[in-house]
Amino acid sequence: MPRMPESIPPWRCFLLLLLSLLSQQTHGWQLVWQDEFEQPGLPDPDKWAYEQGYVRNKELQFYRVADASNSWVGQGRLWIRAHYHPGQSPLYSSASLTTRGRHQWTYGAFEIRAKLPGGIGVWPALWLLGDGVNHGHYWPDAGEIDIAEHVGSYPNMLFVGIHHRQAYGKNRPDSHKRAVKLNSISEFHIYRMEWTPKTIRFLVDGRLLKQIPLDLLNPEHPFDKPQFLIINLALGGSWAGEPEPHAFPVTMEVDYVRIYAPSTQEF
Repeated sequence: MPRMPESIPPWRCFLLLLLSLLSQQTHGWQLVWQDEFEQPGLPDPDKWAYEQGYVRNKELQFYRVADASNSWVGQGRLWIRAHYHPGQSPLYSSASLTTRGRHQWTYGAFEIRAKLPGGIGVWPALWLLGDGVNHGHYWPDAGEIDIAEHVGSYPNMLFVGIHHRQAYGKNRPDSHKRAVKLNSISEFHIYRMEWTPKTIRFLVDGRLLKQIPLDLLNPEHPFDKPQFLIINLALGGSWAGEPEPHAFPVTMEVDYVRIYAPSTQEF
């Protein structure tokens, strides 16, 4: 009598399902740029530039350039640290790393594994800004894609979405931004944004948070043009509120940045 096949153990079914989901997540994408932060010291200058000074949103921090007290690579991670300097100028210092002038992309999957700090007045962000800002087009005309933002005055809340000119007119769609609660915002998460000619999708740890069909936007939208990446740790400003000096220093950790291009045109 032929032997009947044994039943598959439940743990193996779960493992097969997990592997299938991971395979689907990377299907259709090809890795084209990455930083695994393996070389200790300052961030790789071939990949990263810096913003400098007081840049936007009436924020309180002064962004420093190539200052190892505010941004460095060590233990296989990128560290961005904000400091409070009582009685000094600037009162707060931090860092903002950007690929502006070095690398830019039109469409792709942007995946960042990071630990975002919390606290009143703290505003870490992983985002893209349209290269149009280099050619006379200012915010929000050049477009902005927020892969992940956390504002400390909203504990455990993550914000994702886009900004562009249409969103500030009388017909502003409510669907351009979304807030989602994460019970462990201060732990490592994989933040992922997938941008194609048809849609922009936002995911955390493989879970879809929001999808924006681009064909519902004004045909003049900027999301068919290059954008560059920014990773910054801001303080205060028009949204985050006044920081609490006793909480400093405040640190953001980034395990890796991986950027994928579409490996097929079927999007």
